[in-house]
Amino acid sequence: MVRGRRLVGLVAVTSIVSFAAYGFDKRRAITGGRHEQRDAELAVIRQICAETQIKEERVKLWQQRTGKSQATFYRRLKEIGTGRNGSE
Repeated sequence: MVRGRRLVGLVAVTSIVSFAAYGFDKRRAITGGRHEQRDAELAVIRQICAETQIKEERVKLWQQRTGKSQATFYRRLKEIGTGRNGSE
């Protein structure tokens, strides 16, 4: 039984390390399903766009806040620009 607990602990530690390696930040984790995650990302994009007009700064803020790529930033930016999210 103790052996199983150690294995579970090892698996949990491994998971935490792998999330950290990919830029996962539990303080800023976006939870929920795909739609909720997308909506939260769109809210981050809107907030960043309201803060600055400088393209490089926007991308840097996006990566700091979400840990996601520049390509994802531009995909989400396009969504709010074209009204694909249904609210604009």
